[in-house]
Amino acid sequence: SEWPQVSLRLRELQPKAARRLLELAGISEDDAVPILSFARGHPLALRLATAAAQHHPRHYAGDLALPEVVNQLSGFFLDGVDPALRVALEAMSSVRRLTLPLLAALCGEQDALRLYMLLADSPMVEARKDGLVLHTVIHEAIAHRLKASDPTRFTAYRRAAWRELERSAGEVAVSDLWRYTADVIHLVDNPIVREAFFPSAEQQFVVERARPEDRDALLAIAACHDGASGRAMAEHWWRALPTAFHVVRDAGRRVVGYYCMFDPAQAPREALEGDPMTKAWAGLLEADMALEPRKALFLRRWLGLEAGEVPSPVQAACWLDVKRAYLELRPSLRRVYLAVSDLMPYASAAQELGFEVVCGDQSLPQSTAMLEFGLGSVDAWLRRLVRRELRMLDAVELDESSRDLLVDGQRVALTQLEFGVLRVLIRASGSVVGRDALLDEVWGRRRAAVGSNVVDVYALKFDPAKEPV
Repeated sequence: SEWPQVSLRLRELQPKAARRLLELAGISEDDAVPILSFARGHPLALRLATAAAQHHPRHYAGDLALPEVVNQLSGFFLDGVDPALRVALEAMSSVRRLTLPLLAALCGEQDALRLYMLLADSPMVEARKDGLVLHTVIHEAIAHRLKASDPTRFTAYRRAAWRELERSAGEVAVSDLWRYTADVIHLVDNPIVREAFFPSAEQQFVVERARPEDRDALLAIAACHDGASGRAMAEHWWRALPTAFHVVRDAGRRVVGYYCMFDPAQAPREALEGDPMTKAWAGLLEADMALEPRKALFLRRWLGLEAGEVPSPVQAACWLDVKRAYLELRPSLRRVYLAVSDLMPYASAAQELGFEVVCGDQSLPQSTAMLEFGLGSVDAWLRRLVRRELRMLDAVELDESSRDLLVDGQRVALTQLEFGVLRVLIRASGSVVGRDALLDEVWGRRRAAVGSNVVDVYALKFDPAKEPV
């Protein structure tokens, strides 16, 4: 009699099992590192990457063999697939997770529901409570192939996804803000920005608030890399505000790094004055707050046991935790200051993320970089990153307190009527606003006293091809 056929969905292997699989295949520890980082436990990806490593035993490196694996993987997943499903999978590779509204924006309203059900039934797709997702390695393989073969279409998918996310921003519940933010960040196809939020390396460390017994370990790290003065400053803040410290622990629970960050409004005044760096930052902040209140964070120092402030896995763990902190503080957070001894290793990342160098005083122990989020806090900053990445029109912000228009961070003074017109248009979030509706909203009771062409006059002032006046 024939054996019954059973279909089983294979889940990704745990790191220990994946390492054992490579060990049995004769892959050295050094060669295993890029394979594990690439395959993320996916059985087929592990097998193909192993074969590539065995084929290039002398020269194996991620740059040499893994693109070959990507091509094989994408062909395996897409070749012979129903054309409509193939298009949907390619569209899906442009977003972090797929919802029905996103699929409709990517592939059109007419077939969205049917395609969504086909995707949900596909063995390559996992259906979750918040949408459909591809395994990371499948996602990256399909996206890589599409970017190489049809970069215009890949960008068009991302732009369509961004328009849908921007449209639905006001509908996102507070409990779903993390998911929404992750969806937005994923559209930034920039390795520096992506790594800042979604590190590709396996996370080896835990970051948590420092405990009293961690004091000696973190002070020893400060002394090792910043000398006696650095230790004294770390001890200064430990006495004044111990809750500002977070430590990085390895698998053995040993402290291998730390960072010190706090809201200056919560710090004792004498502590701010007793540290030259925070005294300078507080002065800058207070000068600006005379014009407009700004909630800020002071990232006073971060150091790893072995690498100090130099980029490392420990430093990456610190930065990831820092980003979680300031995402939680939106929409009130407007600015972050940080201290760094050597700006050069961070120059490209700082430029991509929007940091500016301030406080060039040579008497200060470190240099200062500052990130200004803008009126819309962290969300406005993320919008700017996405729109710049997708080469879309610069987002504009309206400061309702001063009645100014902000274009790429520059203020433009508006008349009362100009402000009224722009406020209606911006609140419409890209939807068409009729002439009559605009007259009612802006001119109200004075509508009868103005001609109907007044709308054209004001609309012409904000023609995208011209500078705002």
